[in-house]
Amino acid sequence: MTLRLGLLLALAAICLGAALVFATRSQRGYRQPLIAILPRADGVREGTLVTYLGLQVGQVRRLRIHDGRVVAELRVRGAESPLRRGDSLRLRTLGLLGDKVLDVVPGQPGGPPLRDGDTLFVAAGPQLSPEEIWDSLRGHRERDSAKLGPNPPSP
Repeated sequence: MTLRLGLLLALAAICLGAALVFATRSQRGYRQPLIAILPRADGVREGTLVTYLGLQVGQVRRLRIHDGRVVAELRVRGAESPLRRGDSLRLRTLGLLGDKVLDVVPGQPGGPPLRDGDTLFVAAGPQLSPEEIWDSLRGHRERDSAKLGPNPPSP
């Protein structure tokens, strides 16, 4: 009976040790979360890919709203992504299915590296939603139809 109990405790200790090794191995190589500030989520969700120069370097770990903006925690591998202050983010669509990706847009070379917990912002410039693009195209179609008249010439 005592031998069984000893073997059971030894087996439990081995399982616990293996679980700890596996858990720390999966965390190895990742820096502390970086913070990304987005004006809108527009399809970004937990697990959204983060890329740098076309390579996947991390993912969105958590999303929340703060002061009317979306705050995303990014889990980024440190060694593979030499992110620097002055880098920014761009939200783009991947493929035909509309999956979103956060691209890190390199800033000026030679800037100081980002440290754990630093913040990245979305690059300045127009960020149109699919609805805004569709509305714009619809307006062009209606304007062109008005120019052609009720019965456009057939080719």
